[in-house]
Amino acid sequence: MNGSKINKYEAENIISEFLLGRNIHLTTVEKVIHYYKLLELWNNRVNLISLHGWTNFLKEHILDSISILKCDLIKGNECLCDIGSGGGLPAVTIKIFAPELNLVMIESKKKKVNALMDMVCELKLKSVVVLNERVECLGAREEWREKFDVATIRALGKTEEVLEYAMPLVKIGGKCVLYKTETENIGTAALEALGGDLIGLYDYEIEGLKKRRRLIVIRKRKETPNGFPRKVGIAKKRPITL
Repeated sequence: MNGSKINKYEAENIISEFLLGRNIHLTTVEKVIHYYKLLELWNNRVNLISLHGWTNFLKEHILDSISILKCDLIKGNECLCDIGSGGGLPAVTIKIFAPELNLVMIESKKKKVNALMDMVCELKLKSVVVLNERVECLGAREEWREKFDVATIRALGKTEEVLEYAMPLVKIGGKCVLYKTETENIGTAALEALGGDLIGLYDYEIEGLKKRRRLIVIRKRKETPNGFPRKVGIAKKRPITL
């Protein structure tokens, strides 16, 4: 199904069913469709995301992104940072469905930052900041360290690696939400080293996708030691394990 054949009423029903019958305004669906078309345009210049038509995008990316709402993991008025935002998934989608969020997107590649800033402007999203930074650097700065209620990461790296990026940015009592497949988990060594507790594994299915999905949710119970995050590249090369 290409952009000219998108049925917003069908999309509304699919989204509402995924969110367990939650009422979805057509204006929200229209903004999601606008976002998809912006991604199509930007993908001609920057490799943001693998697009295989509207239907696939809706199921694989939009529904997956809003699983954080399906599982009631945010209220909608938190301060949320998304790490490695790329083309804006899940961050832009979450913001569309929860417009009261204060959102910071962190992306290290300038071309993708330019795309994100343009899409934020075109979609008229308020209270959004896009940072062209390495997350390892941000996590070591007082102005950003332990400032967020929620951190999200999707499709960026191994669980222990990405948790090291996220935990320094989250307040004590805040949480990290990692978008993964149902086979993935988190080791106790990383949790203990970074000051977190595993509070839930939220598994869900999306019709038409082969692999079940999982949100790994970690609550921050104490301050993350100053040695984390380590320098750029170290978390990937030497993730925290037993």
